[in-house]
Amino acid sequence: MSFLIYNIVIMFSWFLKRKRIIWILILLLIISLFLIFSLGRANKNSLVIYQVDYQDINRYLFETGTVKQGEEVLLSFNQGGHLDQLLIQEGDIVLANQSLAALEKTDLSLDRARAKENLVIAQTDYQKLMAGPSAEELKYYQASLNGAEMALTSARATLSEVQEESIGIEEQVLAERGQIYDLATSDARQAVEIGLNSLFFVTDLQNQYFAGNNSDSIKLADAKARAAYSLLGANNAHYWNKGSLSQQYGGARGLLMKAESTDGVDKALEALAQALQDILETLDAVAVARLSGADLALLHTENITINNILTALTAHQQSICVHWLTGQNSINAAQRAVQVAERQVQTAQVGYNLALAQWEIQTSSPREEDHQLYEARIRQAEAELRLADQRLSEMVLKSPFEGQVIEINHFAGEIVQPGQVILKLRPSAVFRVRAEVYEGDISKVYLGQPVQIELVAFPNEVIGGQVILINPAPQIINNIVYYPVLIELDDSFQGLKFGLTADVKFVLEARENVLTVPEGAITTKEGRSIVHLYQADGLIEEREVIVGVKGEECRVEIISGLEVGDQVIAR
Repeated sequence: MSFLIYNIVIMFSWFLKRKRIIWILILLLIISLFLIFSLGRANKNSLVIYQVDYQDINRYLFETGTVKQGEEVLLSFNQGGHLDQLLIQEGDIVLANQSLAALEKTDLSLDRARAKENLVIAQTDYQKLMAGPSAEELKYYQASLNGAEMALTSARATLSEVQEESIGIEEQVLAERGQIYDLATSDARQAVEIGLNSLFFVTDLQNQYFAGNNSDSIKLADAKARAAYSLLGANNAHYWNKGSLSQQYGGARGLLMKAESTDGVDKALEALAQALQDILETLDAVAVARLSGADLALLHTENITINNILTALTAHQQSICVHWLTGQNSINAAQRAVQVAERQVQTAQVGYNLALAQWEIQTSSPREEDHQLYEARIRQAEAELRLADQRLSEMVLKSPFEGQVIEINHFAGEIVQPGQVILKLRPSAVFRVRAEVYEGDISKVYLGQPVQIELVAFPNEVIGGQVILINPAPQIINNIVYYPVLIELDDSFQGLKFGLTADVKFVLEARENVLTVPEGAITTKEGRSIVHLYQADGLIEEREVIVGVKGEECRVEIISGLEVGDQVIAR
């Protein structure tokens, strides 16, 4: 290679000396083609190449487990009490249904006696149902029905009276309210005329005394404009004449003319009161020093008149407010009385219906549902008696299966609580493996799932198995949630002992005899899986593939894109 480069340099120098540009360009083209060809070929000795072939590929979930000989059972009483007898010792081999311990039974014996008494009462009631009521009982139920009917009739009459009274109160309140509003409206119309006349009077004073531009004239004109706007809705009426003012129908005057409801009248009264207040301020704005004695007297009279009508309007507003409050209270009280009477009718109706039903029951033959009801009471009493018998039987703790007592927690003479462990029993059963699976992986485990077991005590042995139980109740270990999983072994392996540690491999996916390549041979390019093939001529080809399962042996399944015998380059 170095010799070739040396020759190229010599040739290039020779051409430079002769300054033949065309030959130089040709030489550069030849060199470029040579370099491209050389770089495009791979040195097979410097690459890591794998051949595509068929292999088995698996993916596992790894956990740690423990060999169990069946599930140890914690035995306890369903109720608490005084532990009267303990009939076994630790290490004893016991048979199924063998008595192990017993509680004091005195209190439960009394409960059983009461249950027996309740059964006798239920049976007696049923016999009485079949015999029918006595003459005294029929007389009692007839009197009860008559009393309930009279109470219902009285309640209905009371309701009718209260309803009529409520309607009368409401009509009276509305009539009184209408009269109050009529009087207020009448005085309001008069107040509008009085206020308008006051504006006319101010206009006359303007024309006679305050037509100039001095401060007294301007002050009066501004006050007049505010009053004219409040009363009539007139804008900029500083120097309007009486004819222009009389043709304005806005402001408080307009509200009163358009008022068609009590709310409209209330708004008109409020606006009119404000307008009269503005007129009073206008009268106060008159510079009295300029007036004649007669006009001063008229100004005083106007003040008195406006104050009087304003007082009258204020009185109407207060009267309306008071009537709304008292009238509504009267209506509400009447409506509450109606509601009380309605509830009394409902109560009386319920009492009558109950008395009637009792009378019909007593005077008719026992219905099928009555038979069923009383028979159900008998069955309930019988069930309570059986429950008492069962609770008595539960006072004796018995072995649920054949096994060995491996631990005793309480002894005769002690007081025990319901559910408190008395002893621990290990059944005589086949060996199984129990594993605690992390909550984030439990969704990957399913019943019947194949499992591979490797025991620490037997490092060269692999035992097959399958999942037979996934406990839905989680366990908290070091503040982490796990779910217990029970695994049944495929065959009986000699040498198993209780408590041995096991490495558990749950088979998540398994592929047999599929095309595989090393994981390092696959790269990702623009979301596609790519491999680089080494060709027979030394060139490298980039090819897209579709991958499948990624196994634990750092090999990946190839679904399409490669064939057996292809050679791929691995990183």
